Amino acid sequence: AAVFGIEVIGEVEFALRRLNNRCIGVTGTNGKTTTTLLISHVLNSSGLPARALGNVGESVSSYVSKADPKEILVLELS
Repeated sequence: AAVFGIEVIGEVEFALRRLNNRCIGVTGTNGKTTTTLLISHVLNSSGLPARALGNVGESVSSYVSKADPKEILVLELS
């Protein structure tokens, strides 16, 4: 791909280029799933619509076709 000048990107970047949602990314060695679900829960409990995506469940690219721009995306990334 590089020889032909074709950009190579990952699934998350591909999806985020097509979304206008606010996002929180969670990375690290331990506790990503718990932290992602906790952040999503706290936001939803506070009246802010949020959705956990990425390694924790639905992929970000699957979400693109049904995106709700009001939702805050909490992404478990590795």
